[in-house]
Amino acid sequence: MAKDMSLSSIRYDWEPNQVILSSQSADIGMVKDIVVCTFEGEPFTINFNGKYIDDLLKHSNSERIHMYLQAQGAMVIRQDNNDNYTYVVTPVHTHN
Repeated sequence: MAKDMSLSSIRYDWEPNQVILSSQSADIGMVKDIVVCTFEGEPFTINFNGKYIDDLLKHSNSERIHMYLQAQGAMVIRQDNNDNYTYVVTPVHTHN
């Protein structure tokens, strides 16, 4: 999915110990990846613009990032080793 992140909205299904990333486009069809992670809280689904996530991850030089989010709010992304690396991304509203 990393190569296709900038194409469209990406759906994030947060569950215990994993997040399922999925997206669909007319050219590629359905793409789905499962990423193992540490997740605390109740499972929920949220969508973000793939281009924004792709852009900020390109500027990360850390092997680990932290995503702080709520079911209906913006996501704050920070790096372990850089206090100046803080990004805020607002969700995309969809009809799923």
